[in-house]
Amino acid sequence: MEYNDSSVTDWQFKDMESKCFGNEQKTNSYGSYYSMGDSYGTSGYMLFYERRVKKPIKIVVPDSEIEEAKSSGVEIKHDAEKNEYFREVQYRKAADGEKPNKIY
Repeated sequence: MEYNDSSVTDWQFKDMESKCFGNEQKTNSYGSYYSMGDSYGTSGYMLFYERRVKKPIKIVVPDSEIEEAKSSGVEIKHDAEKNEYFREVQYRKAADGEKPNKIY
């Protein structure tokens, strides 16, 4: 699927090279780029928004590791709605010493 600013349409993988690696931009007589129904570049991009004030990150704790975490002094919380145990880590330290979860 192609997610554009104003629409979502079907997209064919075979079109990747011709549609995703840019093209020449068009300018009007004033030298400004324009897009009124015309292509103004087809390089893909994504926007990422980041909070200025970071909230702690929740890291899910597998059932098999709950007792070990508690005994080592880590505060474990329980989310009853999701029925999962987690610990909170400050945003800037979230990846320190972490290993990725098993890939299923």
